[in-house]
Amino acid sequence: MDTACMELVFDDRTVIAIDTIAVENEVAVNMYQRSELNWLI
Repeated sequence: MDTACMELVFDDRTVIAIDTIAVENEVAVNMYQRSELNWLI
């Protein structure tokens, strides 16, 4: 099952989990906001 989550495991056994759907949604929002402000440039 694809959970759309990446886990990074470091040598000291610490783990970072990244929810790729949340990242994708944030990027899409920022791209939309950026395009809305392009007319100012």
